[in-house]
Amino acid sequence: MEILAKLGIDWRLLIAQLINFIILLVILYKFLYGPIIKMLESREKKIKKSLEQADKIQKDWEKAQTKEEELLAKARSESKKIIEEARVMAEKTGVDLKAKTKQEMDQLILQAKEQINSEKEKMRQELSDEVADLVITATQKVLGEHVSSKELDKKLVQEVIQGIKV
Repeated sequence: MEILAKLGIDWRLLIAQLINFIILLVILYKFLYGPIIKMLESREKKIKKSLEQADKIQKDWEKAQTKEEELLAKARSESKKIIEEARVMAEKTGVDLKAKTKQEMDQLILQAKEQINSEKEKMRQELSDEVADLVITATQKVLGEHVSSKELDKKLVQEVIQGIKV
């Protein structure tokens, strides 16, 4: 204590200042430092929670992006498949339509040929009948009388005409 006295320090005053400093530290710790530490810890927890939420949101966003890309790829492949099926179907329909049209045309041509042949045969028969009537009439006029029955004459003329056709 002599050393303190030689330095000009009063030990009682030093102890009082030390007690005052300790009281001040206790008051500051209790009323200022403690609440500040609690507030800082609270902020740290909020920041940590916000960072965790941000990480979660980032991961969710990345998953959503991946899922969106997968859906887009799937939609593209499905659209290509639908377009290809439509093209194939259109080609098949075109081929079927062409075949059906050709078949209908062939049938119409066949019907027209049959009708023409039928008309042709009818006209031949009418012409043959008229020629037979003309021959009979001409023969009657030349001979002046009726030699046999009209039916028999017609039959004879028809046979002659048939012989000429061949």
